[in-house]
Amino acid sequence: MAWHLLFTISGFVLSVVCIVGNILVILAVITQTFLRTLQNMFIASLAFTDLLMGLFVIPLTTVQGTIEEWVFGPFLCYVYSTAIVTLCGVSLLHLVVIALDRYLALSHGVQYLQSRTWVKTLLWISLTWVISVTAGVIPLIFNWESYRSTNGSKLECRTPLHEFKFNAYISSLLAASMVLMQVFYARLVWKLRRVIENKRHVIAIEISEVGTTEEASEAQIRREAILLSRERRVTRVLGIISCGFLICWMPYLIVSLLALIRGEEPVIPFLVSQMLAFSNSALNPFLYTIFSAEFRKGFAQLLGIPCFHN
Repeated sequence: MAWHLLFTISGFVLSVVCIVGNILVILAVITQTFLRTLQNMFIASLAFTDLLMGLFVIPLTTVQGTIEEWVFGPFLCYVYSTAIVTLCGVSLLHLVVIALDRYLALSHGVQYLQSRTWVKTLLWISLTWVISVTAGVIPLIFNWESYRSTNGSKLECRTPLHEFKFNAYISSLLAASMVLMQVFYARLVWKLRRVIENKRHVIAIEISEVGTTEEASEAQIRREAILLSRERRVTRVLGIISCGFLICWMPYLIVSLLALIRGEEPVIPFLVSQMLAFSNSALNPFLYTIFSAEFRKGFAQLLGIPCFHN
């Protein structure tokens, strides 16, 4: 069928793009000194999460959707279903933590930046994984229906969206995390605007008091302007990443809510929305390339493209 062929090709391409793109992100952060920052540790960890989606979740989803049967056994089915919830949770929590980190950096300035260390960053990353793994195994602990069900003589391994408890659990996790993420980013944008307005006021006062002919004053003003510009760019990139997550995962949330209301699982809309949600894992490296000059430079140097080095 044309549907199966299209689904198979899309899944294969998505998996390859996801793996290659996120490996490049991880290698760029590790090998390029100017990208080896505490902020980018969260980006590298998010890329590792997306890499696992491309290596494990997307291929299994593609195979099951193509042959309409689960052929990998019950144990791998439980691991697969748990991985979907866990990796989705890790991605969401990373975006929330990144937004919180940026907000605290803008609110407390140098005091917060000096208190931020590699150990604390790794603890934050570890905490996101612990919380997400816990959320992923809760359905198994409470035995909310089996992830593995039969359809005639075929075996399936799908998250049971038609089951009320599971669906309510997944929908509430997604909705709550998305709302929390948007609240943090809204506060972040509001705070950034206030900081920019205050800085512009200070710069205007400095110019009126000391004039623009003094080199020291001009250098200070340029540094402050560059810093503000960088803060704006970083916030913009992170905001775009969060919006990309919402766009990719919102259809899955809608299908889940419809299944909760109607009491049945629409197979094709479920598979399409699920694959669209997984496509977010392949989207982030493109967003870094398009909207982040630092990552563009890092990718270029990693791939040996001299025309982009400068």
